[in-house]
This record gives sequence, structure tokens and C-alpha cells, in this order.
Amino acid sequence: FEGRDVATLDIPGAFLQTEMPDGEKDVHVMLDGRMAELLAKISPETYQEYVHHRRGQAYIYCKLNVALYGTLKAALLFWKKLSTSLKARGFTVNPYDWCVMNKMINGKQFTIVWHVDDLKLSHMEPAVVDDIIASLKEEYGKVGELTVRRGKVHDYLGMKLDFSEKGSFTVDMEEYLDGMLEEAPEDMNGTATTPAADHLFKTRDSAPKLDTETAALFHRLTAQMLFVCQRGRPDLRTTVSFLTKRVQAP
Repeated sequence: FEGRDVATLDIPGAFLQTEMPDGEKDVHVMLDGRMAELLAKISPETYQEYVHHRRGQAYIYCKLNVALYGTLKAALLFWKKLSTSLKARGFTVNPYDWCVMNKMINGKQFTIVWHVDDLKLSHMEPAVVDDIIASLKEEYGKVGELTVRRGKVHDYLGMKLDFSEKGSFTVDMEEYLDGMLEEAPEDMNGTATTPAADHLFKTRDSAPKLDTETAALFHRLTAQMLFVCQRGRPDLRTTVSFLTKRVQAP
């Protein structure tokens, strides 16, 4: 509606740039097997004394100095770091969504939206967007180059965001869905009139459990559909709600 200029960007090594703050409870990780052996081989003077063995397996126990992808605290720690740096630039957090911040610049609103390390920036003046990108590059571009995308069409979090038609906005997730369909096995080929037929909630206690590989595929596709239904396909929510309750022992 406002005709803003839009940019999307990825922050490289976001978690590696996020130090564990003083006062936080220590987080430990265990490097086992081949990883522990390789570290001891590469730099024995550093790692050898920390190698432990149990049942013929090598282990190294570590305390994290920075946030590590996959740990529960990592995303929260980076959110604290990013939101603090944006507040220092004069941005104000949206009380309804703490991953949205706004600032009035030249009489127009600048909005930053983000999911972990993927940011979307918008303001009516492209030069203002350029200035904020340059500021972010100065702070977060030390371990690698920020991936910046400009223009009217953006690939963002599995969505294609299209601003090319004046006064309208399209969210397209067809490529994401195509990727899911390509991964699905042949016996799932076909079409359905509705994603939630009347037999959806009928279960059979005597049904055989899926094997480990197929169960993992079911879990992964269900997680992907959960992502899709929160964004481009809200019509899937009833079905996905049921499927998410079946992933433990499908």
C-alpha cells in the first residue's frame, strides 16, 4: 500500500557471532567418536588431554563460548543480541511480535522483521534501506558476507514474496511444496478433493508401525507442512494438527 522498497538478508554465522553472556548457565556439548578422534589427531597438544574413553568410544566434553546451532538457547541468545543492536539504532520493538521492530526515518516508518538470522527490511526510500544494510554489514559482516537481495521478488523462509504489482502483494510457496512432493514416495502419488476428508480422525490401534526410515520421512514432511500451514496454506491446519499428534509412533 505504501510502495516501500524491500530488502531481505541473511546474517552469516549468526550464532558463532553470539557469545555466551556472563551470568548465563553454562551449556556443555559432547563430541564423540570420530569427531573426538580427529580433533586429537589434528591438534594433540590442544585436545589429547581432554579425550576420554568409554566402551571403546572417544569423547571430548566442551563448554560453549558462543551459541551453537541446535541448542535450545542459541536462537534466544541471537534474538537478544540482534534486538539489542537494533534498539541502539533507535528501533522500537512491536509489543505484539518481538521479532518486528520499527523506527520513523524521514517521516516514514522503517520496519525490520526477522526469523532467527533471516531479516526483511522495508522503507519508502531505497537510500534509507541501503544505510541500514550498511550498518548491519559493519556489525555482522566480520565472519562472512551478508547475503542481500533487492528488488520486487524475494525468496524468504521458503516463501516467494512478490511486490511487483502496485498495491498488491503475493505469497507463493509452490516451489517449497514441489520440493516436498519430489521427496514423497511413489505410493503417495494422487490427488484429493480436500486436505481433511471425513476419515481423517479415524485411527486403527492394530495398524502396523512404520519402519524407522519411513517414520522419519513422515515426521519431516509433517514438520514441513506445519511450516507451510502457518504461512501460505492455512487450509491445511486441521489436517496438520492431527498429523503432528502422530509423529512419535506413526
